[in-house]
Amino acid sequence: MQPPSIEEKARTCAAGKEEIATESLLTPLLDDEMVDIDSRFIGFRDEADSLRKALHLAEKRANDLEKKLRASEKARKKAEEDVVGAEDLREILHAAENALSDKEKKLAQREAAIIARFETRSARVLRKIGEMYTRNQDLDEDRLLDTLCNIPEHRENEG
Repeated sequence: MQPPSIEEKARTCAAGKEEIATESLLTPLLDDEMVDIDSRFIGFRDEADSLRKALHLAEKRANDLEKKLRASEKARKKAEEDVVGAEDLREILHAAENALSDKEKKLAQREAAIIARFETRSARVLRKIGEMYTRNQDLDEDRLLDTLCNIPEHRENEG
C-alpha cells in the first residue's frame, strides 16, 4: 500500500509538519476547505434560523390551540350546566303540566256538577212556571169569559 498523498491528507485534515511548512501547496486546499466549511456554516445557520422560525410558529400554534382548548372546556362545562338546568326545567315543566291537568280535571268535574244542579233547578223552575202559567191561563180565561159575559149586560144598560 502506498502512503497517502498530500492532497488526501489535506482533505482529511491529517497533514503532517512537513506539509504545513510548504504553504504554497496547502493554501489552495485550505481555501477549498474554508469555503466548504463556510458554506456548511451558512447552511447550518440558515437551517437553524428556519428551525427557530418553525419552533416559534409551532409554539404560537400550540398557544392558540391551548386557548381554544380552554375555551372549549369552558363551553363544555357551560353546556353540561345547561343540560342539568334543562333537565331541571323539564322536571318543573312536567310537574306544572301535571298540576294543570289535575286542575283541568277538577274544573271539568266542578262544571259538570254546576251544570247538573242548573239542569235540576231549571227543571224545577220550568215545572213551577208551567204550573203558574196554567193557573194564570185558567184565571185569564175566566176573566175573559167574565168580560165577555158582561159585555151584553153593559150594552143593555147603555141602550
